[in-house]
Amino acid sequence: LIFSIMRQRFTKSHPIGFLARIFWNVVCYIDLNERLYRHLWFFGSNGIVIFDRYACDVFIRKKTWINEILFIKFFFKPDQVFLCVGDAKVIRKRKQELSIDQIEASIKNYKSILEKYKISYDILNTTENDIIYNMKFVVNKLIKSDK
Repeated sequence: LIFSIMRQRFTKSHPIGFLARIFWNVVCYIDLNERLYRHLWFFGSNGIVIFDRYACDVFIRKKTWINEILFIKFFFKPDQVFLCVGDAKVIRKRKQELSIDQIEASIKNYKSILEKYKISYDILNTTENDIIYNMKFVVNKLIKSDK
């Protein structure tokens, strides 16, 4: 919270603002790692851990060199990503805070970043397929990749 307040009060060019931004990113990185390790420890070896977010979210929201280093190059790469996509107009009804263009751009950004950094992903169409179909797909994919 302190680093967040300092980021808002000081510009990037101010030494305090610059340091606050660095510390903010480090805290976010530690927080993501802590969440990851907490679940890995709980499940033990060869377990499956499912997150609804991935570290590249931080990079997609704000593409800076430090975010790229911390959250793309230095963060653990998942074995499998399931990218939820679909008709932007239908998604817009669910996510009122985003415009249709923002939804389409976000999906495009995710695909390009996952491909650029060679992160394996499968697409789940959440507007054309029902939840049962998508969950069966995920479970089957995870079972096959675990063998």
